[in-house]
Amino acid sequence: EAGEAWTVILKSCGQTWGGRLARRLDRELQTLGGSTLGDTPIGQLGHSLQRYFGFHGWGDLTLQLDLAQTRGILQAELRDSIFAEVIRQSSVPVDSMMAGILASLFSYLSQHKLDCLQTTCTTQGAGFSRFVITSPERTERARELLEQGTSHEQLVESI
Repeated sequence: EAGEAWTVILKSCGQTWGGRLARRLDRELQTLGGSTLGDTPIGQLGHSLQRYFGFHGWGDLTLQLDLAQTRGILQAELRDSIFAEVIRQSSVPVDSMMAGILASLFSYLSQHKLDCLQTTCTTQGAGFSRFVITSPERTERARELLEQGTSHEQLVESI
């Protein structure tokens, strides 16, 4: 019903959902142990998010945090994505809601506005979905590179 705008709509829904999720997790951590999401070591947080995604049936999430401190780039992989299972063929990546969730979660954690761009998708022949999470200016540049056929690895090196 939304036509070509469906990816924008789902990403916006994901951003709302991800923001609410981050705030709820933060409140629960404070209630249970007095700590916050910001106090949680990034490795532990990454593991918790992986389990959370799997528990809810969204897919098997893997976070790559090695470029976060030095270059301000997070990468994520999502295998067995629920959206890719439902939408088996598409000319565009289909994990827009997941991109929105990841953007909002990491924006909340970093206290900086971040965006998330999906760079590969199984509906387009890739083995799994990949994402780049960084500043909106950098994801816009990455989007341009992606449209020119740049691979995920080349894109990460270029931004």
